Amino acid sequence: MVTGYRYSMWDGSQHPFDLDEDDILEALSEDIMNHGDVNRAMRNLMRQGMSGDGGQRITGLRDLRERLQRMREQQLQRYNLESAMDDVAERVQDVIDTERAGIERRLTEARDELAQAGDDAPDFLRNAMDIMENRARDNLEKLDLLPDSPAGRVRELSDYDFTDQEARRKFDELMDTLRQQMMQNFFQGMKDAVQNMSTEDMRRLQEMVQALNQMLHDRAVGEDPDFEGFMERYGDFFDPNRPASLDELIENLQRQMASMQSLMDSMSPGMRQELEDMLGASMSDSMMRDIGELASLMYDMFPFDDMANEYPFMGDESVTLDQAMQLMERLQDMDRLDKQMETAARRGGVEDVDLDQMEEHLGEEARREMERLQDMIRQLEEAGYLRRNGDRLEMTARGMR
Repeated sequence: MVTGYRYSMWDGSQHPFDLDEDDILEALSEDIMNHGDVNRAMRNLMRQGMSGDGGQRITGLRDLRERLQRMREQQLQRYNLESAMDDVAERVQDVIDTERAGIERRLTEARDELAQAGDDAPDFLRNAMDIMENRARDNLEKLDLLPDSPAGRVRELSDYDFTDQEARRKFDELMDTLRQQMMQNFFQGMKDAVQNMSTEDMRRLQEMVQALNQMLHDRAVGEDPDFEGFMERYGDFFDPNRPASLDELIENLQRQMASMQSLMDSMSPGMRQELEDMLGASMSDSMMRDIGELASLMYDMFPFDDMANEYPFMGDESVTLDQAMQLMERLQDMDRLDKQMETAARRGGVEDVDLDQMEEHLGEEARREMERLQDMIRQLEEAGYLRRNGDRLEMTARGMR
């Protein structure tokens, strides 16, 4: 006789380990008999996992947390956070080198043109040459006197009259990048919205920050902020994932600020000051005041100290500033997931563990293992072995038998 097999996609309902509710109750029984506490037994089972008679294994929270910790340590052992400013420094130097080369090229072209005209060169051409040489001399002197720090160079170049248009283009692109980083510190997904902003766009962005500050002021004094009106005017800044409420927007702000604070805390004091100065140089003084007010309001109303962690990076691989911010967000997501599992292990319930985050950091198999843990209590309740009494689980008469 030929045996046939049918395969289907995993949908969460299958029992790949062949561990049913009787197996689960059997795994709980010794703990329950020894201590008489179903909730304690369930917490222990969730922490340790369980094995079936056929060698099947359901991974517990302890193993999943250890796996997540190893992933976290791999990130810390891989990257060198002190390199985050190297890319910006190289781009600033490239702007300066491009400008110097452009000045020399224009001088050479103008001198060749004057030489071709010979003694009959018109006065306007000689005067133009004098003006160009004076400007070139002034600009080269300004470039020679630029500070050593990238932040100081950016600030000085912001008021510099570029000779070479390619150097100007590169500098404008760098400023766009820094503005993106500054705004992403506060607003998730703001990168595309800030890119290549015109002066009018930046003015509207500042108006949005001012309107957000007003909503937070209103909330602080007990008034009802006009969130719907705010989103009607400025919702496009938050596309494609617009927050549905002011509380959701505030939560997003907390996470972004905590990520930036973690980045700062994980840097040396000198590097931290350099980054603060660099980001500040990308914005006008009035915009920096408005952003500073936003940060102060957020911290006073919703402190995020417990969300910001210092990460001891010890690797050699370089990262850009953008990659460093993404790395902070990823590590903080790992920490939040770990806290969810820690809470679940302490209380015995795993319903609040984020399955999407589990899959993102530990893979599909870990998600299925967590789904299996989440399914255990439901199985026992549906089988009539357990019932809920408020937040606690109790053994039914059937379960006792």
